[in-house]
Amino acid sequence: MRTIKYYILTILYFLFFQLQAFSTEQVPDYLWFKGQKISLSTGWGHPSPLETYFTQTNTRNPFRMISTANYRGFIANWVIKDKRLFLKSVKSIFDSNTHKYITIQGKKINNHFDIKSNETKYNDDNKIFADWFTGVIECTKDNTSYYFLIKSGVVEDSEIITSIEQEKLYKHKNINNLNKKQLHQLQILELNDDYIAFYFNLNNKDSVVIDGRSSFFSDKFEYSPVFSLYKNKISDWPFHWLNRERNGAPICKWSIEDDKVYLKHVDLTEGTQIFTTDKKPINLSEVFPYEITENKIFAKKLNGYFVIEQGNDVEDEFIPNYSIYKNEKIIYVRIENGIIKERFDIILKEMNFQKPSKLDPGFKRFLEKMNQGFSMVLISILLENDSKFELEQKEKEKELNIISLASFFFLGFPFLVKHSLSKLNLFRGRRFKRTSSKRSHNNP
Repeated sequence: MRTIKYYILTILYFLFFQLQAFSTEQVPDYLWFKGQKISLSTGWGHPSPLETYFTQTNTRNPFRMISTANYRGFIANWVIKDKRLFLKSVKSIFDSNTHKYITIQGKKINNHFDIKSNETKYNDDNKIFADWFTGVIECTKDNTSYYFLIKSGVVEDSEIITSIEQEKLYKHKNINNLNKKQLHQLQILELNDDYIAFYFNLNNKDSVVIDGRSSFFSDKFEYSPVFSLYKNKISDWPFHWLNRERNGAPICKWSIEDDKVYLKHVDLTEGTQIFTTDKKPINLSEVFPYEITENKIFAKKLNGYFVIEQGNDVEDEFIPNYSIYKNEKIIYVRIENGIIKERFDIILKEMNFQKPSKLDPGFKRFLEKMNQGFSMVLISILLENDSKFELEQKEKEKELNIISLASFFFLGFPFLVKHSLSKLNLFRGRRFKRTSSKRSHNNP
C-alpha cells in the first residue's frame, strides 16, 4: 500500500511542476441543431441534461463511471426540434469484460433505463422529450459557441457567439458602447457563468450538530438537504442561476435535537474559487416562511434519506505538517416531516466489507431503499454477494491503485492535494464527482 501512495505522490510532483490542467476534459454529449452535429459540454460546470434527470425525478442513476474522461458513464445524443430538446440515444458500456459500447435509441431508452417524459405527446419512436431539464446548454463547433437556455425542455433563449466576438465582449470596458446584439450575447454569457458557478458549488457539504458533535450533512445525491424542502427540484430553489439579482448554491447549518431537525443558517455560495468559498448569508425568513424560534426553523417538510459524516483531520504519514480529513463514522438516517424515524451508526473500522451477508437485516433493507446517489461504492459493495469480494490481496491492491489514480486524474491537482491519499480506502462513503474539488474537508 505504501508503494501506491508513493506512486501517486510521484505523479503529483510531476504534474505540479508541469502545471497540468485541474481536471480531465470530459467526453462530450452531442447535439443535432439545424442539421449539424455539435459538441455539448459536459464538464464540471455543465452536467449532461441526462444526469439531471435522476436528481429531478428522485430515481436511481443506472450509469457508472467509465473512465476519467467519462465520469458520467454514458454519451448521449440530443436534438433540438421546434424549440424543444429531445433525447435521441444513449451510448454506454454494458459488458464490463469487453468494454464495448452499446447504443440504445429512441423509445427503447425507457425500457432499458426507465427514462421518460412527463409530457409524452411530443415523443415518437426516435426521441424522448427532455421536459425534466431546466438549465443552460453550452455547445461548440470549430471556433463558435452555441448557448441555449432551456426551461422544462423548451428553448427559451439562445445565442451563437464566435470566439472573436466572445473575446471582444470580455474585454469591453463600457457597457453603454455595446449594441443590442452584443448586450444579449453578454447577458447569456453571464447567465452561463452563473450556471457554472451554481453547479460548481452545489456539492459543498452542509454541517449539522448531532450528539453534540459537528458533522457533514447531505442528501443521498450529495446535495444540501435543503433541496428536499423543494422536493429535490433544484430549479425551484429561489436563488438559482435564473435569479439575476441574487443567486448561489446553498450551504446550510443544521442541528438535530431529540431527533428533530432544525435549520439554523443559510449562506449563498458564489464564484469558482478552488481554495476559498465566497459566502453571503441570507435571512431564514427569505427561504422559508415558517415560524422562527430561537433563531432556528423546525424543518417540518424535510423528508427522505440522508447521510451524516463524522471524522477528524489526521496528520499524513508521508507529508510533514499536513493533515487530511478521515471519516470515522457514517450515520444513515431516514427523516419524515423533520423527525428522524430510522438511524444506523456505522463505525467504518468495524465494518466487515468482505461479508455483506453479515449485515444487520434492518440496515440492509435501509440501504436497498436508499440505493441511489451518495455512497454508491459502499452501498453496491454491501449489497453484492460475498463471492464477488473474495479477492486475493494483490487484486485488492490493484483495484485500489486504479481507483486512486482515477480519482487523481479526474479530480485534479487542487482536490488531490487535500484528498487523494484518503481515497485509498474505498469505503469512506465518498463518490467521485466533478464538483467535489470545491468541497472543504476541514471539520465543519
